[in-house]
Amino acid sequence: MSDLHIEPNASPSAYLLSLQPIREWTTSNVMEWMAAMKLYNYMDAFEKRTVSGAKLVELDEECLKVRPLLANSVAIRRSN
Repeated sequence: MSDLHIEPNASPSAYLLSLQPIREWTTSNVMEWMAAMKLYNYMDAFEKRTVSGAKLVELDEECLKVRPLLANSVAIRRSN
């Protein structure tokens, strides 16, 4: 998931976010990216679990298929 992109119509702040390394994103940055990508259904779960850019890049398709609500837990277990 290292090739995240920003929609062409995204806000200027979302564009600026695309210039920052994903691993350095805060949870707020992840929320901004998710909004730019119209991933509104998942934002609460990611915010509750304080998914930062470092955690986001550790998620893979299998982690997200299990249950988006468990995405943070899965990423933490994988990194330990």
